[in-house]
Formats: sequence, structure tokens, C-alpha cells
Amino acid sequence: MDCYKDAYFLARFSAFQGCYRDRMPDRDLPVRFSKFDMTPEWCVGRCKLAGYKFAGLQYAYLCFCGNRFGNYGAASITKCSSRCYGDKNRHCGAFWHNSIYSIGMSG
Repeated sequence: MDCYKDAYFLARFSAFQGCYRDRMPDRDLPVRFSKFDMTPEWCVGRCKLAGYKFAGLQYAYLCFCGNRFGNYGAASITKCSSRCYGDKNRHCGAFWHNSIYSIGMSG
């Protein structure tokens, strides 16, 4: 995707929900993908294609999907400070913290 398509996709199909804690062994969002050039658009798109309602980016390169979140509580937005490997100008969660996006199912 180019930057204009990425921005359009993210605006149309998702809404940022905030930063949320995660832990093991029961992840807040149970389905995991990884990508070493991770972006919010890729994660939201992957979770949308898989039919999930929420996407969470963690530790710059991890993507988690699920239908509910928040089991471990909200965290300050400053806790989700890892730069996305695919776009260093953006944040993709942090260690044990997810940047959560809700996913619209239209389109």
C-alpha cells in the first residue's frame, strides 16, 4: 500500500482505542501474527481479513487479533511507545502493551 491508501484504509476500517496491557499465558488478544515491517494498516487488514473485531500492535513487529480486549486494563498512551518496524514515525505498542484498533467490517 502507498501512504495515501494506507491512511484511507486506516480511517475507513478502524479507530484507535488506546494502549492496553497484555500478559502471558492468556493473551488479551489470542491470535498472533508477526511481520518485521509491521504497520498499523497491515495488522488491521490482517485481523479484518480473518474476521476479528480488534487488532493490537505490540513491540514494534507483533500483531494480535481478537473479538474483545481489556482483560488486563488500560495503560497510559506513553506505555505504547515502540516505533513500528515498517514506519518509524508511528507507534506499535511496546513490551507487553498493545496499541488497540477497533475494526469496522464494512467494505
